[in-house]
Amino acid sequence: MASSKMLLERGVRVALHYRSRAEGLEGLLQEYGAEKVALVKADVTRCDEVESAVAEALKPFLDTPGAKSLTRCLSAA
Repeated sequence: MASSKMLLERGVRVALHYRSRAEGLEGLLQEYGAEKVALVKADVTRCDEVESAVAEALKPFLDTPGAKSLTRCLSAA
């Protein structure tokens, strides 16, 4: 969690995974807000949950001008 907090303090957006309880992570969400922190629940031993978790983790970050530009560049490649 220290690495996540360091990144957040530097303005980086983060997606944090948890399996069953997000207790320690919820404080970061409250402190930095949903525009900076995405909490994603998944059992990483299940492929379907991993796929859903990745999609869920990316969702809050893809609706930005920079992300839209990156998406267009990647689509064109």
